[in-house]
Amino acid sequence: MTPSLQITSESHEAEVDRSVWKILLLGFLGIVGSFATFSGFLRLISGLDNVYFWPTVLAFAFFLIVVILQVFFIKGLGKLSLIAFLEVAAALAVFPDKVYPETSVPLLIGAFVAFVFIVEAMKHGRNFVLNGIKLHFFETTRVFLPKIVTGFLIFLSVVLYLNYFEWGKFTEAMGRRLVSGTITASEPVARVIVPGISLNGTVRNLLRSLAAEKLSRTKLEIPGVSAGSPETDFRSLPQKDQNKFIDQATDQLLEVLKKQFVDLNPVQGTADFAYDIVAKYFNSFNSSSWILPLAVSFIFFFTVKSAFFLLYWFVALLAFIIFKILVVFGFAYFNLETRSREFTLLS
Repeated sequence: MTPSLQITSESHEAEVDRSVWKILLLGFLGIVGSFATFSGFLRLISGLDNVYFWPTVLAFAFFLIVVILQVFFIKGLGKLSLIAFLEVAAALAVFPDKVYPETSVPLLIGAFVAFVFIVEAMKHGRNFVLNGIKLHFFETTRVFLPKIVTGFLIFLSVVLYLNYFEWGKFTEAMGRRLVSGTITASEPVARVIVPGISLNGTVRNLLRSLAAEKLSRTKLEIPGVSAGSPETDFRSLPQKDQNKFIDQATDQLLEVLKKQFVDLNPVQGTADFAYDIVAKYFNSFNSSSWILPLAVSFIFFFTVKSAFFLLYWFVALLAFIIFKILVVFGFAYFNLETRSREFTLLS
């Protein structure tokens, strides 16, 4: 006969849900966090207005913290599944006209995937808690939190795709604003490589900065003068001569660019020029219209997921602090269950 294992609980209380109003409160906060996240995200991508960026990030962090607390405080998997369903439904409530009377199938698929990920993550987290001897908060959080983030980011990626490529909310003005903002944000990095460069000027000014930086590190060949002599340094020339050489080099760079871009206008703004290049490149995908939406969605998903990979510890730390505060103020309390196992030894 196969030996059986017997686990005896010596706790005076069963590990079951007791306070209905506290469960309702945690569920309500999760629903609010989910709705706020998707509402802020829709406004962010619809207008590309930076004012919604941090509120959306904070709403998402709030939602994740509440879900962590749900996994630790709520015992019944059925209750957790119902809460997860309501949280996803709250996200869908941001798009009422896309659910009824006209239903967006990709939107519902994204919501279903998010629901499955959240439920599976909660189940995995609860099992980890139940099978552990001690309550390891950070280890448990690390087990299920990435799955919840993945499920929500898949849903957000679907919303991004639908908003820009099916619902027609992406405009040329938004595209130019996006490219301009990207260029402005990258200027400090560019100045590390090319000091004094300005990405907000004209194309000619940009090329002139590049030419000046290149020539500033150039050594002149002067008959009868040693190559290592200070006189061979380009910067030793009079300013008038330096400007002459820089203008010549700038003209040469312009000629090279004009071979690639026939419509190049030297006095065009750098941001406008960059947008025209990007738009022309993306228009080349018209014959394969699925490539661009797929690429944008994947770039968004992996970029945000990589960023949250660095922020998992911060979200878990905030959740842990709130967890401890709630215990201190009597919202919950610790109990101990002693477990014993029957086994045999040779006499």
